[in-house]
Amino acid sequence: MAEGAIYGRSTGLPPCAMTYGEFRELMGRLREFISESNGGRSTGVYETLSISGGGRNFSFDAGFSVAALDSIRERGTDVRYTFRQSGAPISEVTLTLRDTYREVEISGTSRPKVDAAFTMVRDELREHRTFGGSDRFKVFVVFAIVTMLLTTIKSPDIFMVAIAPMLVLTIVLGILAFTENVFPGLGLYRVDASWISRNTPLVGLISLFLAIVGIFLAI
Repeated sequence: MAEGAIYGRSTGLPPCAMTYGEFRELMGRLREFISESNGGRSTGVYETLSISGGGRNFSFDAGFSVAALDSIRERGTDVRYTFRQSGAPISEVTLTLRDTYREVEISGTSRPKVDAAFTMVRDELREHRTFGGSDRFKVFVVFAIVTMLLTTIKSPDIFMVAIAPMLVLTIVLGILAFTENVFPGLGLYRVDASWISRNTPLVGLISLFLAIVGIFLAI
């Protein structure tokens, strides 16, 4: 790679769920690696972390302590981390974890350093993959429920009666597909959160499966 050239890597990430403690450890390792890679230089650094959830937003600027994450009690459903230091071995890091969009992007002048940081973040978040979350799953839920309704209709008369409730249900589920609180693509939880709270997408997936099986058995 030519001197001064910028090398970068990026990838999408699966829906994931983790505790604030696990996220804090990931951020701690990432920031420590960036500092070591860039020779401990702190000049020209732009850094920000924001976490949203439960109608609240928490923002942290450059030099923040990862221990500050322990003060957040709301479930996090939107995380955005940005680091920039022009011309450094690791010059830019962008981590976006949202309900509908999750991606990590890392670039810099050192290919080995960028590769190492990228692999660390990607593999760590993949270990916290969850099933039954994100916008794609919500669209699947809408499709599955509408299909169940159509499958159980026995005659044209029943079909006419079912049109109104079916449309209402579809509209409601369509709206939910664009909210972060139902089957979220990201979930940050306190370590003392209940099992159900931490596994909401999985519980929803199992419930939907059981409902489908129950309806078809009743036909």
